[in-house]
Amino acid sequence: MADEERKEEEKTIPFFPDHALNEAKLAWVVIMIVVVGAIILANVMPPTLEPPADPYDTPEHTKPEWYFLFLYQFLKYVPAPIPGPGFGATVPVLALLVLMLWPFLDLSKETRRSQVIRAAIVVVVGIIVLVLTILGATS
Repeated sequence: MADEERKEEEKTIPFFPDHALNEAKLAWVVIMIVVVGAIILANVMPPTLEPPADPYDTPEHTKPEWYFLFLYQFLKYVPAPIPGPGFGATVPVLALLVLMLWPFLDLSKETRRSQVIRAAIVVVVGIIVLVLTILGATS
């Protein structure tokens, strides 16, 4: 039996370093093909250059993503009484703080009337946000 085991061992090759190095060589070849292909494509079809960025020139079509459109439109409707971050920038932050602190500040007993008032506030604010988002997208 010892002779048979030795013959089987002689027929096999070890995983490391033989097989691992063969796989590493194959991976290296594939990576080099991809890199050379990217270099060839970059030389055949070079990217077009646009004019350099000008921080003082904002294009007319610049708009925020859809989830900020209501804030974008809100800033158009709220006048800034003084230069700088005025009323329009602080109102959403204050509203978010009130929303976060409401459960800790509201110590009154839960009644049906308070549930209706809170539901009405949520519906009205949701409609306002939806309308401002639609107006921001179409403006």
